[in-house]
Amino acid sequence: MMEPSGTDRNLIVCMKQVPDLSIGRREKTEQPPQKLPVRLNLLDAYALEAAARLRDADKNIHITALSLGRSGEDEALRQALAIAADDAVLAVVPDPDVLDALAVSRLLAWAIRRLEREAGPAVLIFCGQQSIDGQSAQVGPQLAQCLNLPFAGRGLEASLCGGALRVRQENENGTGLVEMDLPCVAAFDKFPGEPRLPTVRSSMEASRAVIPMLELSETPAPLLTVRETRPASRGMQGVRICKQTGEDSAKQLFQLLNAAGVL
Repeated sequence: MMEPSGTDRNLIVCMKQVPDLSIGRREKTEQPPQKLPVRLNLLDAYALEAAARLRDADKNIHITALSLGRSGEDEALRQALAIAADDAVLAVVPDPDVLDALAVSRLLAWAIRRLEREAGPAVLIFCGQQSIDGQSAQVGPQLAQCLNLPFAGRGLEASLCGGALRVRQENENGTGLVEMDLPCVAAFDKFPGEPRLPTVRSSMEASRAVIPMLELSETPAPLLTVRETRPASRGMQGVRICKQTGEDSAKQLFQLLNAAGVL
């Protein structure tokens, strides 16, 4: 858990443990997602990399990985510890799979406030743009609203400039640069270059680490309940339309969509 310090600048990376559906596809298994191996959500790994790059430039930055999950669901947090996190905290909820994005945001905000009471304020809160299962891209902005903090999404890289965070982000015109006063929340997309990998030593240390748990006294009722999550079908992946004219191509596309019941 974040240790109180007069010099550390606390940076919290919110992350999610997700089913590793790529392994399921490769092994051609029909197991439900909860039986599949799990991993750190890909875009959360990019948020962790963005945090690690800030710490490379400022050794006073202290990175805490935070996740919601059942007791013992800490594989993603251990991966984060092996890669770059200084410590990790699991906020325990009975059944995280049924929570919608707003409920998750509220619970993360509650957990962050608990951590801040124990170790001082967090100057930065990072997360991935979205998860590979939910793909709602709502947790980042909703978390910022719950904490009453400024927010920037679709981050490609970040840097600190005095008391502000500069985020280069993807937008409809390509990329742009935004600057926010600290503290703030930023969500990161996949950016050029891959996140750093753990070492054998760091992986062994992470496997032995004791990860503190925050018990949530109550959970907000979700407005949207997720009843079931399954891997995507491995059926036909696409159709190539190669007509002589654009009009003929459009006609064939219309016929295919109509036959599939999309239109």
